[in-house]
Amino acid sequence: MSYVSRLFPPYYKYAVFVFVGFQFIYCAFVLAISEAYYKSAALILPIAYRMFDDTVKKNVPGFDWSPDEQHQLELYKYKMLLLWVVSTVGVLLCMVIIIPQFFDFNDRRGNPSHLCLVHRRLAWLMFIVMAVFVFTMLMSVLWAWAGGGAASRSFHEHFAAAEKEEIFLTELEESFDCTNDDDKEVPDEHVSVA
Repeated sequence: MSYVSRLFPPYYKYAVFVFVGFQFIYCAFVLAISEAYYKSAALILPIAYRMFDDTVKKNVPGFDWSPDEQHQLELYKYKMLLLWVVSTVGVLLCMVIIIPQFFDFNDRRGNPSHLCLVHRRLAWLMFIVMAVFVFTMLMSVLWAWAGGGAASRSFHEHFAAAEKEEIFLTELEESFDCTNDDDKEVPDEHVSVA
């Protein structure tokens, strides 16, 4: 019974540092990945949809594009947005839980102790909040992971098979602020002859 009771609060601050610190790092990585995907998808997908619709209008053999496939990509983009929000909340929550652990508090006898040991109700509250968050984060990651491979594969297959008109490629380059080979060409008057 005593081993099982050690799994529940109150915890010493070092255990809080280790667990919540790893959770902080994990949330930061997930936040960076989901933010990058969502921002890229917000730029690419509207242009890609018009490119796919244009390819369908041209009756390219073997190219099928349906509203269901578009919905699949939009759903995955939404999953990344949700994961971004949940991981942002996680980073903030981890900071709120870790910061008080750096300070010592006096117990009822006046002895310095750790926050979770002095205020047991607060320790239980933080435990419950963190447990709910970890479960929410787990469900968000699993939901984003489910179907993610199919959405990515579908996008890449459609993008590879689509007719790539110059206007769509130019829009993609401008949205990502790219420099293409045409931009690198220098007029003859600026080239020095040795």
